[in-house]
Amino acid sequence: MSEALRLRRDVAESLRSQPARAALALLAVTIGVTTLTLLLAMVGGLRAEARRMIAAFGAQVVAAAPAPAAVQAGGYRGLDRWRALWAEAEPDRPTALMVRVGAEAEPWRGATVWAVGADLAIVRGWTLQEGRWFDALDEANGARVAVITDAARWAGSPGVGSVGRIGDQPYTVIGIIREGAGVPDGSTRHAGGETLVLVPFAAAERQRLPIEPGGAALFLRAPPEGATETFTARLDALAADPAWRAWQPRWITPDSLLAGIRSWQRIIGLTAGSIAALCLLLGGTTLMSLMLAEVRQRIPEIGLRRALGATRHDVARLFVAESIAITGAAAVMGTALAAVLLAVLDGRVPLPLQRDYFTFVIPAIVSIVIGSVFSFAPARLAAGLSPAAALRNG
Repeated sequence: MSEALRLRRDVAESLRSQPARAALALLAVTIGVTTLTLLLAMVGGLRAEARRMIAAFGAQVVAAAPAPAAVQAGGYRGLDRWRALWAEAEPDRPTALMVRVGAEAEPWRGATVWAVGADLAIVRGWTLQEGRWFDALDEANGARVAVITDAARWAGSPGVGSVGRIGDQPYTVIGIIREGAGVPDGSTRHAGGETLVLVPFAAAERQRLPIEPGGAALFLRAPPEGATETFTARLDALAADPAWRAWQPRWITPDSLLAGIRSWQRIIGLTAGSIAALCLLLGGTTLMSLMLAEVRQRIPEIGLRRALGATRHDVARLFVAESIAITGAAAVMGTALAAVLLAVLDGRVPLPLQRDYFTFVIPAIVSIVIGSVFSFAPARLAAGLSPAAALRNG
C-alpha cells in the first residue's frame, strides 16, 4: 500500500472514531465559509457598483438639485434663469439642466422623459451610439427631437429616424446614448439599463410638459482636479447669495453618491464579517480541541507507530491531514451552500452581488489555512511523544 493511501485510510478511521466532534467542527467552519463567501459577494458587488456609478455620473461632474418647492414656483423660466446665473458666476464651467417631466412616451414602454440642455452631453461626458446630440439650433427653435438610451430603443423604437409621441406631440429620434445616462437623484445606472427619453429643454417648455417634483438638477463641469472641497465650498458661497438662496440647492458629487455605498460596506463588514470571523474561530477552536482529545486517546497508537519506525514528521502529518480533511470538506460544503444562496438572493435583495472566481476561492483558502493553523499545536504535541513514554502510558 502506498504512503498516500495509508495516510488516507488512517485519516478516515480517525474521523469515524469521533464523529460528533468532527461534525461540530465541520458545521462551524461550513457556516463561516458560507458567511465569508456572502460577505465577499456583497462587498465585491458594492465595489463594482461604486465604479459603475462614478463612470456613469462622471468623476468631474457636480450636480445642484434645487428644492422641489422652488422648482414648482419658478417653472421652466425660473430654472433657465437659475442656470444663467450659475453660468454667469462660473463662466469657465460648462453648465446644463436636466429636468424630469411628467409625460407619457410611446412607443417607449416604461420610459421616463427628461428635458435637458444642449450642453448636457458635454458636461456629463456622454457619447452616442448612433446619430447626434441636440445642437444650439434645436434648442433655439424648440425642435421636437429626442435622444434615447439603448434600453429605450429595445423597448419599442426602431432607432434613429423613428417617430414617437411624448404627450400629444410627435418627436423624431436623432440619437442613441451609448452609456453614462445617470439621473440627478443619485440613481446612476448604466444608460443601457435605463429607459430614458431626452428632449430639448425649450421643446418641453413650449409644449408645457409638467415638471416632476424633485426631478431637476443643474450639472456643472468641475475643474480638472475634480469636485474638490475648495470647489464645492465656492459653489456653496455662491448659493448663499440672495439671488439664489430661494433655490436651496443640494449638492451631489461623486463622494456624496458613494456615501450610501460606503455606509452599506461598513454595515456589512461589521455584521457579516463578525459572524464569519466568529464561526471560523469557533470551528478552528473546536477542531483544535478535537485534535487534542485525539492525541490523548491515541497515545498507545502513537507509541506503537513510533516503535514501528514512524518519524515525528509522520505523526504530525497524520493530525494535520485530519484537520485539513475536515476544513476541506467544510470549504466544499460552504462554497456550494453560498452559491445556492447567491442564486436565490440575486435580484431579491437591494444589494448588488458579485459572483466571480475570488469570491469563492478566498473563503476556501481561508478554511484550509484554519485547518493548518489550528492543527499545529495538537500535531506538535503528538510528534513530541517518545515511543517508550507513549507505550508506558498506554
